Parts: sequence; C-alpha cells; structure tokens
Amino acid sequence: MPPENKLVFFLHSNYDRFTPSQKRIARYITQNFDECTFHTIDELAKRCGVNPSTLLRFCRDIGFSGYPQFQKALQKNLMDRLNYAEHSDYLSRPMLAILNEKGNSEPAVKALQAEIKCIKELAANLDIERIQKFSKHIIKARRRYCLASKGSFGVGHILYYRLKNIISDTFFLTDSDGGMYDNLIDIKPDDVLIAINGPRYTSRTVKYAQYVYEKKLCPILSITDCQESPLYMISEVSLFYPSASYSFLRSNIGRLALITCILAEVSSHDVESNIKRLESYEEVFDYFNLIY
Repeated sequence: MPPENKLVFFLHSNYDRFTPSQKRIARYITQNFDECTFHTIDELAKRCGVNPSTLLRFCRDIGFSGYPQFQKALQKNLMDRLNYAEHSDYLSRPMLAILNEKGNSEPAVKALQAEIKCIKELAANLDIERIQKFSKHIIKARRRYCLASKGSFGVGHILYYRLKNIISDTFFLTDSDGGMYDNLIDIKPDDVLIAINGPRYTSRTVKYAQYVYEKKLCPILSITDCQESPLYMISEVSLFYPSASYSFLRSNIGRLALITCILAEVSSHDVESNIKRLESYEEVFDYFNLIY
C-alpha cells in the first residue's frame, strides 16, 4: 500500500535505503513540501535534479501507480496539516471559553480591535501591482466565473454581485442544483475563474479549480491567505488577505477590503461605460419600484 497518509514521514524514515537519485527526490520534497505539492512531473523532476522517468520510477517503487496518485498524496498531506493547524487553533479559542475568562470585559470591543489590526496589516502589505494585474485579467476576460463555498460563500457572492453591476458576463458558480459542474463545458481559454478560499480549505472549491487547471480550461485568479494555500500554485495571480478571529467566527474583513480594492481597479478602467451601465440599473429600479 502507498504511504498516502504519512508520506513525508515515510520519506524520512526510509531515506537511507534509497538510491542517490531517489535521495535527491526525497530530500527536495521533504525540505520544500509546501512548494512542490502542485508541480507537474516535469517541474518537480527539474527541481529535484533528476529526469521525469526517474521520478516516475520512484513513485512506483514506493507503492504508487504513477505520478498523479503520488501528487494527490502530497496534496492530501498538505491539506491534513493545514486543516489540523486550523482546527487546533479553532478548538483552543472557542467563544464560550473566552467569555468565561476572568476579567474579560467588552468582547465586542476586542473583536473590533482584531478587525482593525487585520485592516492595518492589509494596508501595510498591499501589493498594488498585483491587484492591477489581477484586475486586468478580469477586464480582458470574455466571461468571469466566481467560485466560493462554505465560509467564503458570502464574500464570493458580494464580489460577483458588485462585479456584474459594472461588467456583463459575470457568473457565480453555486452547487444548489449541481449546475456549477455543468458550467465546465462552457468555459473557454479567454474566460477567467476567480476562486476564493481560505482555512479550512473547502474541497469543493479546490477540486473545481484543480480540474480547470489540469484541463487548461482558463486562467485562475485566487483570493486566499498564503502561498501554502492549495490555490496558489495553480493560479495565474493570487492575492493574499490577512485573517483574524477573536471568537469561533473567522473574520472576513481582510477579504472584503481586498475585494473593494479589486472592484475599485476594475471600475476605474472604463468609467463612462460603467456609469451608463449603473444608470440603466436605476431605470429598472424606478420602473419596478425596488427602492423603498
């Protein structure tokens, strides 16, 4: 059986019995585990200093059917580690424990302070050039598909709703009727997939994005938390948001602020056209008496 659940431990514990080329592979993977998780076989072989055929033989020698199964084991190990860290962090600070601490007053104020700290961190590390590059992909695309689920669902829907107000052909991928998978056959190379996901990473979002990447359907833009995110290695451009939590609820303030920055860049591209589009909405609102 392949060592799927404890791959890094397996490579460490069996290192001495490997051939010199296998040791190079094992050494690189264990030292650069997060980085190499989503490499193609050619990319990983080049970084390990071996031929792709050598890497393929190594995968089979340690019990995998081939490189795809070996890569999935790497990805599973990474997700298990990240989710364990997030879960442990969650369990160490449940809301009831915080509220029962002696001398703990005004939890709402402390929660707000955590939000303010998050915004300050975003401002201090804001990468304007990367946001502009991210926004240009959105503007140039034929269609824009927004993908988010679970804890990121609300944030993703806000991005979709605001984006479609200024750019047509913007869609939100929802699994309420399984329709998000039907969209896969309509995605073209000049479209763009905007994926939003953070700890604990949602498998639905990750697997959907991985499918788009593996099939080379269209470029992927991601809004996530760090380079260890499973979205980072498969994204054309990634934007990172800081996160903070005071209670069991993880803050969305960093993601929302980042989305506002993206929308500001996108809307500034063709101001006159955007204004006309928004004015058209007002005519619809007036006709149907939508505004109270």
